[in-house]
Amino acid sequence: MPAAASVDLPDAPLQCPGCEIQLDSIATIGSSDSVEMLSDTKAVYLPDAHRIVVGPIGEQGRVAVFDEHGKFLNLLLRKGDGPSEVLSVKLMVPLAGDSLLIVSDAMKAIRISLSTGKGTDARLPIVTLNAMTDFGSGMVVMNAMADKIPNLVVLDSAMQPRLSFGQNMDSVKTDSLANDLDRLQLQLTRAPDGTLWTVTQRYELVLRQWSRDGRLLWQGRRQAAWFPQYHLKDRPVGKLASQVKIMPLITGVRVDSTRRVWLTAMVADSNWIQGDPEEPAEKLFSMGPNGRLVIAYREWDRFLDGIIEVIDPKSGRVVARRRLPFAMVAMYPDGLMRRSITLPSGDIEFRFYRARLVEQKRRARE
Repeated sequence: MPAAASVDLPDAPLQCPGCEIQLDSIATIGSSDSVEMLSDTKAVYLPDAHRIVVGPIGEQGRVAVFDEHGKFLNLLLRKGDGPSEVLSVKLMVPLAGDSLLIVSDAMKAIRISLSTGKGTDARLPIVTLNAMTDFGSGMVVMNAMADKIPNLVVLDSAMQPRLSFGQNMDSVKTDSLANDLDRLQLQLTRAPDGTLWTVTQRYELVLRQWSRDGRLLWQGRRQAAWFPQYHLKDRPVGKLASQVKIMPLITGVRVDSTRRVWLTAMVADSNWIQGDPEEPAEKLFSMGPNGRLVIAYREWDRFLDGIIEVIDPKSGRVVARRRLPFAMVAMYPDGLMRRSITLPSGDIEFRFYRARLVEQKRRARE
């Protein structure tokens, strides 16, 4: 079998210097009479159903459904150990149609229909899950840890493993603190042609395309001006300093209908680089009671910027990029992006945007 094509993705020149990445505001969702946001509330967008799902909310740990403009529709699930109940929400994964997969910290998975509210339960056959995406035909792909090595695992509709690959993607430190951030360093998505795309960042940023049977088809290694790695050891903060690498944080990847790859990341802003009087690492990270890393989302916009890039794998060029003065934290397959904000009151607010690439000639006509 021939080796997969591997290319270097240079920072410049841009393939389309006249192109601009535009963000159109779509919806804002925060606490209301119907929804009480919590510090661990998460949000996802279901592109087939044009629905936004937010959870857990309130003391009962339910999930709330909104239309794509932010109008509240209904509540689903309840907190508990019973059928179609969860004690926590670790991940919410959009599936085909109006289906949503909810995974708890205990690795219980509920596949639920937004229209009927009915769900089916399963138990994931792993203990550490980092990321997951729909893979079509009732299947999902997850990035799990086994013997400190990341694996891409295809699960069928019953959440049973059918294929495992990608074991030699990247080495992973065994330190638990470093692994907390490593889990932010892999994102994956299914492309319109059915292939799987992953982006990882350890000592360099690597984009990879995988066939449905687990073969590596293409990979690109990215060196970028926005990519310098800032380590906590560069700014002494005690135990974390020698163990955790922080910049950049990879937050999303999608492939559009033209086979261009969209990449989002968070990078250190001028407050971090120039040395803010308040120590950024101490503001962004702390140790939780269970010895795990706690991320203070309230401080993201103060110390982090967002990056959006559009990459053309065929030419091996960056098409366009945009740097944002705030941290963009999630991206969905149809171009919707989400930003999370912690308000002065402590409440969480989600802002959704539609990203689109506008070429120079089209901008002139507009």
